[in-house]
This record gives sequence, C-alpha cells and structure tokens, in this order.
Amino acid sequence: ISGTYTVQSGAAFASNGTLDLTGGTVTMTGTTVLMHGTSGSILGNGQTFNHLTIGDGADTITVSTSDLTVAGTLSIGHASAVLSISSGRTVTANSTVTLTGTISGAGRLTYAHSATFPTTGTISSILRFDATNTNQDVPERTYGGAVEFYSGSSSNARVITMGTDSGQILTFAGDVSLLANGSQNLTVDAGPNAPLILITGDLDFTGTGGGNEVI
Repeated sequence: ISGTYTVQSGAAFASNGTLDLTGGTVTMTGTTVLMHGTSGSILGNGQTFNHLTIGDGADTITVSTSDLTVAGTLSIGHASAVLSISSGRTVTANSTVTLTGTISGAGRLTYAHSATFPTTGTISSILRFDATNTNQDVPERTYGGAVEFYSGSSSNARVITMGTDSGQILTFAGDVSLLANGSQNLTVDAGPNAPLILITGDLDFTGTGGGNEVI
C-alpha cells in the first residue's frame, strides 16, 4: 500500500496473503483487520491497527520486516490459527488478547494491558509483560518461550504478581528476565498466591534503568 489512507471506523479490512504497509500510512482507527492464508504475512511498518484477527481456520500469518501495534483486541481465535513473529520483530498488544490458536516465532509479543493474559492456546514466542503503565498478573499456564517482566516507568513503581489464585503452577520453558528500564522499581511478587514456579532456563536481572528489580 502506497500513500496515505483512512479505513472507515467500524469497517473490516480483509487480506488473504500479504499485507504490506511499508510504502504508506494507513489509519485503522475503529477497524478490524482480518488476515487469512496458509502462508500470509504482515509488513507492519511500525503502524497501529485497531483490532487484528488471525484466521478462522488453519491460517498462518507471519509478522516480518517491521513491527506492529494492536490498540484493540488481538485475536487468534481458531485452534488451528497461527501468528508467527519473526526474529527481531515485535507485536505490541495494548489491549486484550484472545488466544485459542498459537503465537510462535523467534520474535516478541509485548503485552501491555491490565487484563490477565489468556490461559488458553499456545505461546512459544518471546512474551514480554510490559507493566510500564499498569500492574499485571501472570496466570497459570505453560510459557513456551522466553518471558520478560518489564517496566519502563519513570513515575510509578510497578508490581507483577505471579499467579491469580492459590495452588497454581506456572511453567516457564525458557529464560525469565526482569527489566526495570525506567527510574522506578519493578517487583515480581509471588507472595499473595504462592504458586509453584518452574523455570527451565535462566533467571536474569537485565534492566538498564535507574530502578531496581525485586523478587
């Protein structure tokens, strides 16, 4: 897509194949982007979608070349649907995620919302819990890739709480990192729910800001 376009609020924009936004600016406010195809891709050009839905069947959509932000709901709602995030790429979800299918790849899903991340589906990409603007809860599930607990806040200390109830098991198949990249502290707190936490990889404190990382 070349040039500057606005897709009307409430409309649905569907693509069966490759959606390439690198040549222009597309305003998707109020719009749902529907992606289909067994080998489709999104070249997001760092732009923001309102809602993004990946497939209604055995669809695999890859985010490659550039990053993408979803301001509204990110939905991988079919058990056979796959959102693959390529190495070095980031998909930022600023609102709720519906996950029945799979989020995979060597890239990163950044989850920056206060609602609890879904316990359904499969997540094997890097997953960043971004608590810069809100405290977050980490639910019981298996996390198949590396997990990052992150805050870039320079105004408020943030808390990421492990588990949502007592007696839960949180399984991390990769590395777990804490990153306080702002001036405020980031605390990962297992005290309220006392879950069993299983980490196969390393536990690292890798923040670059002035805040402390606290467990």
